[in-house]
Amino acid sequence: MKIKLSYNKRLVIFSLVLFIIKILIIPYVHEIDADGVSRVYLSLQFANNPQIINTGNWPPIFFYIMGSALKIYSNQHVTPIIVNILFSILLIFPLFNLLKKQFEEKISFLLCVFFSFSPIVFRMSMLAMSEIPYLFFVISSISALAKGLSERKTAWILTAGILMSIAGGIRYESWILGVLVVLILAFFKTKKEALFFTITFILIPTYWIFSSYIFTQEALHSFNWAINLPAENSIQSIDSLMRRIWWYPLSLMFAFGPIAFYFFIKELKYYNLNKISYILFISFITFFIIWLINSLRGSLLLQHRFVITLFLLSFPFVGFYFRRNGKNLVKKTVLFSLSGFLLAFVYSSKGARPIPRLLTKEATKVSSLINANIHSNSGFICDFWNWETTYYLPFATGLKEDNIAILESNEQFEFSKEKIETITRKYHDGVLLINKNNFVQKTLIKQDKNYSCTINKSKLILKQIYEDETILCFKYKTIDLTQN
Repeated sequence: MKIKLSYNKRLVIFSLVLFIIKILIIPYVHEIDADGVSRVYLSLQFANNPQIINTGNWPPIFFYIMGSALKIYSNQHVTPIIVNILFSILLIFPLFNLLKKQFEEKISFLLCVFFSFSPIVFRMSMLAMSEIPYLFFVISSISALAKGLSERKTAWILTAGILMSIAGGIRYESWILGVLVVLILAFFKTKKEALFFTITFILIPTYWIFSSYIFTQEALHSFNWAINLPAENSIQSIDSLMRRIWWYPLSLMFAFGPIAFYFFIKELKYYNLNKISYILFISFITFFIIWLINSLRGSLLLQHRFVITLFLLSFPFVGFYFRRNGKNLVKKTVLFSLSGFLLAFVYSSKGARPIPRLLTKEATKVSSLINANIHSNSGFICDFWNWETTYYLPFATGLKEDNIAILESNEQFEFSKEKIETITRKYHDGVLLINKNNFVQKTLIKQDKNYSCTINKSKLILKQIYEDETILCFKYKTIDLTQN
């Protein structure tokens, strides 16, 4: 007897299977994103000393969520990933409810499957980053708004504003998205509904701006880093210009997968067949232009993860394609999802692979050697190697942030020396990793097979534990010269 399951039950089964798959993948994941490592350390600071966060480069809600989770289970490697996996599973349900208002249940379910296996979405759920919690609250907000509009219930519109406001406390993209929602409501619905959404949407962004002004005397203090980026990332060549133009279209292709992306592009010509596709098209184009302008200015870094809002606004066009071409929808979904997911492992562009792992040759071996030569009261000084290893190696030690010094590639030599001395005087043994192409190597003194290094009032006795064409890695012991 054939059992016919409702699509709600299928969604529950799919979410459980997806959860199990992601949990099984955790041991193979490397926390290689520098922002992810920084976010974990800031979350640990909140976990160890809970307080209201008044200012900073990033809005505070993510750290409240992740810090609270780390307070419950203080494992910096596993806890943040599990939290993001849970958000990636939970967001499927409001997404399904939202899609059902436009498509039949079968198409809505298949779109949820496709969205979940997007390489960029899948990757972000396996890192300690803010994109997935942001997506959860944005999708929940739009779902609540759709319910409020269809049922004409103000409470749901106010709730939608609150959820978008929470998203604004996680990532700044939702500030732009929230304003866009207000404009769409004012134009396509009524100014009354736009006002209700605005009242609750602006709560956290307004708090964050006023709080920054009170504590730093700069209302836009949190955006200083973005304001200063264009001067640091000016266009140097035609190659640099072209790279900034094609980067986010390429990122979007990675998010879709090549086959689904082809049909998405074809489907765009039908954008004005109904009001929803028209609104999505306008929203997508608006975001794309903003992203392109900021990419050209240098205020938006070229990272594939920043395409996630563009993907959210554009992937429903696959649903419009499914609705117009209703044959073999399951096979098409499997083809779109598998091709996008598997081909992502072939791309040479970093940040596109769904399972984040170190690509630097010998990095895992170096990490194992470092971990074998430290203990809980050791120091670790990591010279800048490259973006994926320089933050991964210290994080993989499990040492507290206080035990670690990371030497940035663009910082002054005197500042780096101060960092080295601070760590080595506080922690008298540990590991020092040096990039042969950076200035720290010039401070080394070699005698036969041994090395030493004098930094101000400290002398380091260095025992080499690893060397290749790029780096030197030493176990160090500190001698305080002021005691002689």
